[in-house]
Amino acid sequence: MPRREQLSIKYLFASLLALLPLCADAQIDDAPKLLVCITADQLDPDVLEQIKPYLSENGFRRLYSQGFIHKNVIFPFSPVNRSSAVASIYSGTTPNVHGITGELIYDRSKNTFQPILTDIHYSGVYTRDALSPANVLSGMIGDELKAATNNHSAVFSVAANGTDAIAAGGVSADGAYWIDDKIAGWATSSFYPEMPGYLSQYNRSAEGPNQSIVSKKWEPLQGYKAISYQSANPKFKYFFGLTKIADYKHSALINEEITTVAKKIIENGEYNRHREKPGVLFVTYYCGRSLQDRLYGVSPELIDTYIRLDRQLASLFSVLDSKAGAGKYLVSFTGTGYVLEPVSHTKGEERINRVFSSRKMKTLVDLYLKAIYGGNEEWVKAITAEGVFLNRKQIEHRKLNLVEVQQKVAELIREMDGVKLVATSSLLNSGVLLNDDIEKLRLSTHTNSCPDIVISFLSGWQTDVEEVYSSTSNSSQQKRITPLQYRPVQTPFILMGAGIPHKVSDLQIRVTQIAPTLSGFLKIRAPNSAFDKAVEIK
Repeated sequence: MPRREQLSIKYLFASLLALLPLCADAQIDDAPKLLVCITADQLDPDVLEQIKPYLSENGFRRLYSQGFIHKNVIFPFSPVNRSSAVASIYSGTTPNVHGITGELIYDRSKNTFQPILTDIHYSGVYTRDALSPANVLSGMIGDELKAATNNHSAVFSVAANGTDAIAAGGVSADGAYWIDDKIAGWATSSFYPEMPGYLSQYNRSAEGPNQSIVSKKWEPLQGYKAISYQSANPKFKYFFGLTKIADYKHSALINEEITTVAKKIIENGEYNRHREKPGVLFVTYYCGRSLQDRLYGVSPELIDTYIRLDRQLASLFSVLDSKAGAGKYLVSFTGTGYVLEPVSHTKGEERINRVFSSRKMKTLVDLYLKAIYGGNEEWVKAITAEGVFLNRKQIEHRKLNLVEVQQKVAELIREMDGVKLVATSSLLNSGVLLNDDIEKLRLSTHTNSCPDIVISFLSGWQTDVEEVYSSTSNSSQQKRITPLQYRPVQTPFILMGAGIPHKVSDLQIRVTQIAPTLSGFLKIRAPNSAFDKAVEIK
């Protein structure tokens, strides 16, 4: 049996018992005909508030004037990143269960990093990356909808990055599409059915991103008044090309490309093939900093990113009104609960120098363990933003107790400046009762990919761990010029359309409540690993 069918059947059986007492057709007749799930990575409501005068009536303003708004969604795990957030939103569970802890994973056997969804059983389409949802370890909304309708529904996912597109769509999606890091074309995996002809044709055309990227230029749509005390150059201008694909994917222009493909899927009737059953479209946008943005505060580039996204939302809503019909579709809109931003550079802060040196930490850990256990080999194999991977082969060869070695390293790192929390993988996987902060770390990791030592840093500190934005290249253009600090932010959950009333709620909700809530509107059960209750909409 093909592996795709095996994976789909796994989720079908997981839903079967819950569906036996129900008549699926009766349950979904009054569901919205199309659910559009929009995720805006690094959405910051404070920025939206500051740029209100520049917003159109049909984008963000429409969401906030017509939608049912929960202003504060919390993530029960920390730290959060784009991929872990997307997977958590649409699975109703946390990374320790669904397995998506980030875009890349460290492979101990090869001593290298690779995409977390790497699957050699499938080949890339318009990409060399071989990816599939096999490593998404829990069901998604789309999987439950496919099971409930006996595959008579359409599920598609569009994002700039493969991990997000695949994780949101789940195992049963009809297609997941993303921009390839090497050729800038729209890519997918042979795991899915063949890429639709209209999308392949667009990919090969002069308008497709592979060819149009060489002529793309990003400059502000209009002049912007200063909305922060920092001086800035409002007349920025960036050029792209096949050597600057990562820069393009971290610019405001990527959202225009994502909207183009999302609209093509709708306009070409993908959701009309099963008119009597609802469908789902997942769209992941980018609201973060450009790779060149050094400005502390709200930069002109960031303003322009939000204003361009505002226009893209208006364009998408217009197509939905035309093709799906006003009131017959439901939009879900949320962010990822964090931002990455430059640190301020006052003279006092430059003297303090709040930068955690991973290189210094590696040297100290190596010297420390060599002093205790001897040997000439390195004891630290890799350092990521999440923590430290030790040389397991060395530990096994010397017949050392892994838990003991981890504890010694954790005690050393805990004394270093800038460190907030340190936990060993042995502790996180032990099942013992943990305090709230350590529990958040546990929920953000998975046994398949957890570092030996997991580290959380104090607010205001940045690390010198290089942020690499492509799994396939190490060129300088794919590293951010200025290191950024992580900051949790309040993010909203907005539902608009399908007869939902306008209301603003200050009630704090958990991100794990979103999937059960959306499942309720589709008249299906929540994803198989979801554990939370739905949000009341009344």
